[in-house]
Amino acid sequence: MQTLPSESIEQAQDSVRCATEHSAYPHAAGYKAVGTSSDAAAGIESTGKAQRLREAVAAIYATGVEATADEIAEALGESILAIRPRVSELHTKGKLVETGERRRSDGGRYAHVWKAA
Repeated sequence: MQTLPSESIEQAQDSVRCATEHSAYPHAAGYKAVGTSSDAAAGIESTGKAQRLREAVAAIYATGVEATADEIAEALGESILAIRPRVSELHTKGKLVETGERRRSDGGRYAHVWKAA
């Protein structure tokens, strides 16, 4: 494995900080650690895709739909990995609430059913 110069790592970390410090979670994609997670968060925000997906998810729930994040992903033709975080962001912002119902996902686990607040 190639070792990156510390200057490159510091520049990347600064870029991530700049991309997220003015619009922190839940208003922007979050991450748990600097590295691939923060790179992915900065990447989806910089392209505008995260905001477009937030708007699309919110618009579906605004119609009165009650659905799991995975069901919304399927309806939008998007990856669950792109939609689950957007649902979490909307929930944290108070725009979505749990219905109290849970449904089995494709993976066999139970997932919360959400609705507009």
